[in-house]
Formats: sequence, structure tokens, C-alpha cells
Amino acid sequence: MDRIGTQYRPPVPREKRNETVQVTLTGGTGFLGLRLVPELVNRNCSVTLLSRRGSTGSIDRISRALGRLGETPDFIRKIRRRADGLAIDIARPLFGLPDYRVEKLVRRTDMFLHSAGIIDLDTGTRAMRPVNVNGPRSFLDIAAGSPRRAPFCHVNTAFVAGARRSGTVAEADPIDTYGFEDEYERSRCDAESLLRQWSRKNGMPAPVMRPSALATDRPRSSRRTPFRPSARCCVRRRSKEESPDSPFRRARDRSSTCRDRPTRD
Repeated sequence: MDRIGTQYRPPVPREKRNETVQVTLTGGTGFLGLRLVPELVNRNCSVTLLSRRGSTGSIDRISRALGRLGETPDFIRKIRRRADGLAIDIARPLFGLPDYRVEKLVRRTDMFLHSAGIIDLDTGTRAMRPVNVNGPRSFLDIAAGSPRRAPFCHVNTAFVAGARRSGTVAEADPIDTYGFEDEYERSRCDAESLLRQWSRKNGMPAPVMRPSALATDRPRSSRRTPFRPSARCCVRRRSKEESPDSPFRRARDRSSTCRDRPTRD
């Protein structure tokens, strides 16, 4: 994890004042988000789930998925009490929200957590950039108006330093000098560049989390739901031209919870 904006001095957290911490979260119905929401509720947080318009309500989707994954009815009811949903268009400026909605959202938020994004490595530029680049830009524009100067936490990927195969890349300096393996990596690097510019301009904290692979101890959910475990979002696939000795390869066991992951012999 890379911390940006270290000169910022945050206010006393609400949990130290015995108050509920309010988190505004994108991607709450995704693979990682489905694990984040219960964890946040367990940590005395209330959660506002920003989800795309026209989809089934995020609270209902999460409730059904957690039921399939073995959570108790009592805990699911607790999540429903501590979470609320707001429909957005992630590709539009300010998520397509009217000014009064944005103002209300930022006034109540103690932490912004961005976990949404297109994770299909085969998706082209036209479909990927509006979500993976414009989405973070809009969320940052919203967070900039926070009267609490709430931190903005961004879930990114380990593969933001381009296609180089040697040398050392400083964690705080992702660059695109060497090009990228695919548009997914490029979009993630561009989003992180936006985050750095925003943090420096506003003097606000912006932690970046860069997982290389995701796995879970939960059972596999139905393939017909949006919660099918997959780590494709975090692992660069090996290209056809790449050496067979590369440490990255695709797991062949399709029953594996983590299908695409880095492996070392």
C-alpha cells in the first residue's frame, strides 16, 4: 500500500468518539466489495453503496449473495440496517448526481472507498476507460468537496508500472515509459496518476491498495450471479510471446476459487 498526502493531519476518527464511521463505497457488489461490506459493518461502519443505475438494488444483491455464502440471517439484517444504496452512472461527471445529492453525500462521509472497475482483460479501450479512468476522476471530484477532508482509498492493481521486465520501479512512481501488456494495466496506471494529482492539489490523504491476486475462503457462488470468484482483475495474463519461464501463468483448474494468479515454481 502506498500512502499519498502524508502532510495531511486527519481529524479524530469517529470510532474514537464512539460514533459510527460513514463509508461511501463503489464496487460493493463485486468480488472484493462483497468481502468489504461485512468487514466494514463489523467495524462499526455504516456504508453507502454507489451502484450502477438500472441494476437490481445493491442492498438486495449483497443480501442474496451473502445468504448463499453462508452468512446468518441476523447478520444480513444487520447489514441491511447499516447500509443504504444510491444509483449512479459511473462514467458521467459526478456520477450523474445532482448537486444537492453530491452535497448531502460528502457531508455525511468519513471515508471514500473506490473498488469499482472493469476487470475483464479482453475489454477494449472504448468500454474500459469510461469506468476505470473517468469513474475515479468523478469520485475524486466528489470527495474534493468533503468538509471533513475525508480520506480517499483506492483499490488498484499491482501491475501499474508497465511492461518492463528488469530493474526496480519505486512504489510511489508508476510510469508508462515501457508501455503496457493490455488496456487494463494502462487504465489502472492512468487512474492512479489522477489520484496523485488530486492528493497533491487538495492536500488530502489518498491511500492506494495494489493487490496482485485475490483469493477467498468462502465457497464458490453460482456462476449465474455477479459474485463468481475470479482474480482476473489483479493478475496480468502471460502473452503468447512471453517466455514460458515467466512467473505468471494461468491456473488450469477451473474449479479453483482463484483462477488467474501469479505462481512461482
